[in-house]
Amino acid sequence: MCSIILSINPIHVENIMNGTKLYEFRKKVCKRHIDKIVIYSTTPIKKVVGEAEVEDVLIDDPQIIWNITHAYSGINKTFFDKYKSEDIHLFTLKGDNIEVGIIEYGATINFIKFDGIDVELTYKDCQDYIDNASYCGGTIGRVGNRIAEGVFTLNGKEYHVAVNNGKNHLHGGIEGFDKKIFKSEVQEDKLVMTYLSKDMEEGYPGNLSLKVTYSVKGNTLFVDYEATSDQDTLWSPTNHAYFNLDGQEKGYCHNNLLMINADYYNPVDANLIPDEKKSVEGTIFDFRKLKKIATDIDNEELKPFAGYDHNFICNDSLICEARSTLTNIGMKIYSNLPGAQFYSGGPAKRGFAIEPQLVPNAINNNKYTKPILHKDEVKKEYIEYSFFKVN
Repeated sequence: MCSIILSINPIHVENIMNGTKLYEFRKKVCKRHIDKIVIYSTTPIKKVVGEAEVEDVLIDDPQIIWNITHAYSGINKTFFDKYKSEDIHLFTLKGDNIEVGIIEYGATINFIKFDGIDVELTYKDCQDYIDNASYCGGTIGRVGNRIAEGVFTLNGKEYHVAVNNGKNHLHGGIEGFDKKIFKSEVQEDKLVMTYLSKDMEEGYPGNLSLKVTYSVKGNTLFVDYEATSDQDTLWSPTNHAYFNLDGQEKGYCHNNLLMINADYYNPVDANLIPDEKKSVEGTIFDFRKLKKIATDIDNEELKPFAGYDHNFICNDSLICEARSTLTNIGMKIYSNLPGAQFYSGGPAKRGFAIEPQLVPNAINNNKYTKPILHKDEVKKEYIEYSFFKVN
């Protein structure tokens, strides 16, 4: 009898143990017949946790293997395709006192270090991005935020997009842009990432070509989006970076000070779908002056949502400003998108997200600009993250 030790991510280990993952994939074939695998669970477990008998070894074309195994593979097709091909690359952009990491998986902002401090929440392993549904640092699309009940009408035709958030479509669907592998190219001091979203991907019409360009100047990270489609479709991008200016290792972000440059916000229903806009005056949504995120976080109005998860209608291109009294780090976010979703991080409270965007569910609400990209139109949006030291 021959045994072999395999290092496996803890999430996959759990699925192996509960019987939902029956196949393990490897690029190389063992020279000897293997009867048993010894399962070593990687970080943070870091120990042998069990054994599994090997019933059979399948050797064939990768697509045939996927067709046979996908129902009990424990991974999605995106990860399988990437695993059997090349590695996912990490690129580092540097400015005066800032360092930014970008990976091809999801055109994701992997880390932001300012003054030597990690101010953005990050995963150390690409597998963690695949296994978690937090959208951490990912490019979001085709449409950021929610579409009520996953239904919209465009040019008189009703479309049904993937429902992945209760009754709603959220952040592009089950496999949105944050779970796609982007092509990358370094162009002088810029990193250009591209992706072709095919017709009816996640239910959206049209072949949409997306270009996301990252660059750093001074202490500012510039993110530029450019999209075009061969049919009328929907388009409203954002990035889902989580910030903690105290440093991500602190594990609690609600001591950060936050200013949101908005006189109005959108109240939401039980499904987090907005309708009317309301003045922030005299409400817990008034962030027009810097205040701790924690100030009203336990208010009864926020309990159904485990904190803030609301869109603000911004006054101009300055979306927000945040500061840490612990590190004296400040951040300003600018965008040509008219609103911003403030997500206070849910129960974990480790990082907060400010997502520049159009109003959620705007395609189904005539009060707001609709996220429509017309055939052959080129749309350009930007987000800027500017960091500074507070005197």
